Amino acid sequence: MTDNDFATKGPAIPPKERFDLPEVLQILAPGGFSRIDLYEYLRSGRLRTVCFPYRLEPKRQISIQPDQWEAVWKDAWSFPVYEGWIGDEDIAGMGELIPLHIVADAVDADLKRKLADGKPAAQNAPVYILREELIRFVKWMKNPSKSRPVKRRSGGGRPQKHDYTVIDGVLEDIIRRDGSNAFRQTSIIIDYLRKTLGETNVPPESTLRNHIKSWLKKK
Repeated sequence: MTDNDFATKGPAIPPKERFDLPEVLQILAPGGFSRIDLYEYLRSGRLRTVCFPYRLEPKRQISIQPDQWEAVWKDAWSFPVYEGWIGDEDIAGMGELIPLHIVADAVDADLKRKLADGKPAAQNAPVYILREELIRFVKWMKNPSKSRPVKRRSGGGRPQKHDYTVIDGVLEDIIRRDGSNAFRQTSIIIDYLRKTLGETNVPPESTLRNHIKSWLKKK
C-alpha cells in the first residue's frame, strides 16, 4: 500500500476483536505512524486502551487511564514499544518477546486480594486496543481538518526556516557508520535525532521526514 492509498483508504484492519500495541504499530506504520505518535496519543487519551487482568473473569475489561502512561513512562524515549515487539525484555523468562504488559491503576487492590485458589484476583496483562476503538481512531486520523485542534503559532507571520546543518552532520555520521540500510525505518532515525539533539532542536516530524527523504536522494 502506498502512502496515498493509506491516506485515502486507510489501513487494512484484520478481522480481530482486539489488537496489542505492537500490532497497532504494524497496522498504522505504512502511513508514517511511529512509536512516538503512539505514545503521544495514548498519553493524550485520544487513543483508548484496555486490559483484561482478572484471572477468573477473562472478559472483564478494565480501561487504562491516559495519565498512567505518563506516570509509568515519563517521556517518549523510555516508551518500550517498537515495531514488532517490546524490545529485548523477556517478562515471562521463557526466551520469548511478548506484547507490552501493564497493571491498570484500577486493579491495584486486587493484586493482593486472594481468591479461593490462593492466587491473586488480578494480574498484569497485555494492553489492547479494541477493534471498534481502532476503527474510530483511524477515521479521526483521516479527517484532521474537522477533528484535530489547530496549533497556532504565537507572533504570527511565516515560520522561520530550519537550519539543517547540524542535523545533516548527524545523518552523515549515521550513513558513514552504518550505511544506507540504517535508513530503512525513518522513525528510528527521527527518534535518534531527537534524543541526540534535543526535541527543541529538530523540526516537526512530517517536515523532518521529508528532509531525510530529500537528503537520501542526493546520496
